[in-house]
Amino acid sequence: MSDAETGSQIISSGELLQAPENANRPTWKRNNLLNESQRSNIRITVTRGFPTMSASKKILIVDDEQSTCEVLAGMVDALGYQSMVADNGVKALETFKAEKPDLVISDIKMPEMDGMELLHELREISHQVKIIILTGYPSADTIIETIENEGFTYLVKPVKLTSLEAVLLRAFQ
Repeated sequence: MSDAETGSQIISSGELLQAPENANRPTWKRNNLLNESQRSNIRITVTRGFPTMSASKKILIVDDEQSTCEVLAGMVDALGYQSMVADNGVKALETFKAEKPDLVISDIKMPEMDGMELLHELREISHQVKIIILTGYPSADTIIETIENEGFTYLVKPVKLTSLEAVLLRAFQ
């Protein structure tokens, strides 16, 4: 029997890994998405016999939809980053000032302060933070506005784990 038939599925850094249930110790494939310097910045720990990733990078997720925040936070955590959430731009600014995250993922359409206004405010505070705009309605205008306002890139809802991982890896290179 192959590992795929007998093993448990574990997602780590965007790669579906197979750990045989009858194995005495964890096994996993080499992750080709990480280069040597990225690997040296990540600590691998073993929890219940399986590898998990732990990193010091903090990511602030901003969206007025609680379910989107929960899903993205789960993905960010699964990829080994530390997530924090805010449900609007005003709270995001407060959280940003207090926690100083390395990256912000913000929805574009929100009450009180939309994603582009938040991007402007964050740029007043820091030019180093990477900002990813999240949209459910992709358009050329959104792309252009994101680039013109010094956003790192944008993601389209619903976000796929592999897309999020690729963007985060690129952002932290």
